[in-house]
Amino acid sequence: GFLPFVVAAVQPTDEPVLADTDGDGVDEPMIFRPATGRLIRIGGATEPIGAAGDVAVWGDRDGDGRDEVGVFRPSTGEWRFPGESPVAFGQQGDVPLLVDVDGDLRDDRVLYRPDAGVWFIGIDGWWPVAFGQPGDVPVTVDTDGDLRADLGVFRPATGEYLAFGAGVVAIGQAGDLPVPRSSGAAPVPAAAPSGVTAQPGDSAAVVSWTPPAANGGSPVIGYRVKAQPGGATADVPAGATATTLAGLTNGVQYDITVEARTVAGLGAASAPAARVVPALSATVPGAPTGVTALPSNQSATVLWTPPSAVGGGPISG
Repeated sequence: GFLPFVVAAVQPTDEPVLADTDGDGVDEPMIFRPATGRLIRIGGATEPIGAAGDVAVWGDRDGDGRDEVGVFRPSTGEWRFPGESPVAFGQQGDVPLLVDVDGDLRDDRVLYRPDAGVWFIGIDGWWPVAFGQPGDVPVTVDTDGDLRADLGVFRPATGEYLAFGAGVVAIGQAGDLPVPRSSGAAPVPAAAPSGVTAQPGDSAAVVSWTPPAANGGSPVIGYRVKAQPGGATADVPAGATATTLAGLTNGVQYDITVEARTVAGLGAASAPAARVVPALSATVPGAPTGVTALPSNQSATVLWTPPSAVGGGPISG
């Protein structure tokens, strides 16, 4: 079935946004209001992400499994995301898209210029691709399962879909609108990592693991290491099998687990490592240096330099 998403006083120019901003593998329905440049979330909370007249764009630009929501500003041809400097790429009338065209699991800036039928790909600068004609609607979808978004257009005048480098497919009739959807089986979350170990340190633990045996149909793009109680986490890039989890409290017992992240979100949590208790190091201090003795009447004054290595804590005597 369908769950309704209700926002009070929706305006005719509002734009729907479906973005996974928390990395749980589930797209969240939101609304961008071009009249005010604000993003409206479920429950009515709003946040400024642009200005009047902007167009909402969203995607996972850094491969961490979380979508970022920003805007394209047609008046200046700039891409803007909260907390970042604007990037000039495009012009008035361009259609902005954030899609992964090179299969690196990071969404790229892409523009379609409807009046010229030209695409512009923003990778290592930008390069144009002439494909389409005036009036076409841009459609980017992975049609062959290679984890790359294919450039395509839907031609409302004929009801045809045209993919770059492929043929023409009749999928509708004149006046229809496209509804893109990935073909093939959708990826599922990865299995749990295995062999998790944790070595205690000072307010931290060094955690290592073995990657999951099954990735659910899409490559692992990172890991999340989590400790309980407290919920301290560390997000680790793909390829790593060890990290230092900081933010722990000395003397507290922790269960530490690891989850693999793919385009389908976080997978199953591993079995916890053997419980660890962070603590100060128990090593002894090093030896003082520069020891000298100054004789006096029936006594001596002894001078020295403190050791450079103090062991597990400050020297108390």
